[in-house]
Amino acid sequence: MNRFAKAVCAASGLMLLLPIPAASAPLPKSVQRALDRAVAVGDPIAIGQLVGGNAMLGSEIVALAVARRPDLAPRIAAAAAGNVPQVAPQLAAAAATADPNAAAEI
Repeated sequence: MNRFAKAVCAASGLMLLLPIPAASAPLPKSVQRALDRAVAVGDPIAIGQLVGGNAMLGSEIVALAVARRPDLAPRIAAAAAGNVPQVAPQLAAAAATADPNAAAEI
C-alpha cells in the first residue's frame, strides 16, 4: 500500500479493516484455547506438549505461558525444552525474557 492510500485510509478510519501483519498475528484459535486451559490449571507438561506439537510457535507459547504464570517459569521452560530439544535455547530465552526474575532458575 502506498503512502497516499495509507493516508486516505487513516483519515477515513479504515485502517482498522486492513489485515494484521503476520508478525503481530495472534496464535491460532485451537492453540490459544489449549494454552488457556493449560495455563488455567497450571500444567507445565501440557504446555510443553503444546510446544512440541507446534514447534514453530514454541517461543511465543512459552513467553505467553510464563507471562501468565511466572511461578511456573522454570517448569514450563523445562517441559517445552524436553519436547523440542533442538530449540531449547530459544525457549529458555523466551521464558527468561517473559519473566526476568526467574531467569536464574531457568
